[in-house]
Amino acid sequence: MSSTDILNLFSSQTIGTSSIPTVLFSIVLAFAVGLGIAAVYRLNFRGVMYSSNFTLTLVLMTLITTPVVMCIRESIQLSMGMVGALSIVRFRTPVKEPMDIVFLFWCIAVGIVLAAGLLFLAVTGCIVIGLVLLVFANTRTADRPFMLVVRCAGDAVPA
Repeated sequence: MSSTDILNLFSSQTIGTSSIPTVLFSIVLAFAVGLGIAAVYRLNFRGVMYSSNFTLTLVLMTLITTPVVMCIRESIQLSMGMVGALSIVRFRTPVKEPMDIVFLFWCIAVGIVLAAGLLFLAVTGCIVIGLVLLVFANTRTADRPFMLVVRCAGDAVPA
């Protein structure tokens, strides 16, 4: 894949799923953008306990959404079947921070936009959203919360 091919991907705003280089480029870009979203999450985290698993989830959600939407965008039957299958799946883990939901939707949206072939929109949108989040996160004046964990031996508990 030459540099003119990459420039053509950004200028045409469309990707054919039959083209292996464009599919691979979209998946690699999804990984890079997912890492960027995870970095913004890490910089914006203001909760009590940071979870590296959630950060990995952000990267993987972007990576998973991209090929799934690529395969269903060509067929209305696959799209309806996927909607039905996804309606069965629910998140069983409660999300404690409202900002975590924002990051989850951001990853899903980027994966959909990348799969639709709108590479320039995905990259530009991520840069703008990331900058907005970084600006608003750094203007908070509240102190960071903390958690105190006290562990005692069984015989140390007062009667």
